[in-house]
Amino acid sequence: MHYIIRLIGLEDEEQGPDAAEEVEENSAKPRPLPAHQLAMEVLQRCTHYLASPAPDLRLTVLDTLGHCLSSLRVNETALLPEVHKVWPAFLHRLSDSTPSVAVRAWGVLLVMVEVCREFLRRRVVKEVWPRLIGRLESLATKSANSDKLYRQTANFKLQRKLLECVGTLCEHLDIRSSDEEHLAHACVPYLSSEQPGELRKTCQTSLTTLVRRDPDRMWLLLQQLRSQDVPTPPHQSLKPYKFSAFPSSGKFTDCANALLEHC
Repeated sequence: MHYIIRLIGLEDEEQGPDAAEEVEENSAKPRPLPAHQLAMEVLQRCTHYLASPAPDLRLTVLDTLGHCLSSLRVNETALLPEVHKVWPAFLHRLSDSTPSVAVRAWGVLLVMVEVCREFLRRRVVKEVWPRLIGRLESLATKSANSDKLYRQTANFKLQRKLLECVGTLCEHLDIRSSDEEHLAHACVPYLSSEQPGELRKTCQTSLTTLVRRDPDRMWLLLQQLRSQDVPTPPHQSLKPYKFSAFPSSGKFTDCANALLEHC
């Protein structure tokens, strides 16, 4: 399997951009380059191994999948049908019972959205969003008040990868603000002072992306996390806005204030 991955990379280098341009000039519907044809055949033959009971094999297949998709990024005609075929089997690996496999699958998803962009937007919001939100919420209680040993666990690595995905997915897919808000709420527990510092930092980085995309909506959310007084209206004709404060909001103050500086 690793030999095939290397072979794809070597053929990409040998073909180069000039070969691709020559094929396009000679045919209205250019045939895939040999490296691209090989990548397509590898995808077709290894996709069913994503359901293998062996975690090591699932990891290898996910690595192969990522390399093949990266190789096809310059050939959208070949890329998109292959992504469509592999998507149902790949989707289950995002919720894999083995955390290390799930981490690898979320990494491959980032490759997918980078090369496919809007082609995957609807699928991600409909099928990936519930998985992402559910995983973030369920794992938040496990990392709260954890000791240093927890940072070496597979769950910790999974949480970090999930938080990294938040900003990248929203930016690459240009997700609607309403859908981003649901995801932002799932990230809130990771801004707590009870969470490991690395998870708080990763969460802040991703939420900074959301703040940049929709500062007004994020400002309202972040204000609920502050333990300070609510800002007074600039004029007496305006009624004060009642924020629904989060429980133990004092635990979020430092991270909320840092994010509010970007609003």
